[in-house]
Amino acid sequence: MTEFANKTVLVTGGAGFIGRAICQVFLQAGAQVVACGRNPPS
Repeated sequence: MTEFANKTVLVTGGAGFIGRAICQVFLQAGAQVVACGRNPPS
């Protein structure tokens, strides 16, 4: 799967479980991934 080769993908919410999984899928597809997210203080 190289449909995202030479592409950059921005994932918002990358700190969460779903965002992290989406980042992994894009990385496996050959994309460069920029993830941003926030975790509120606990």
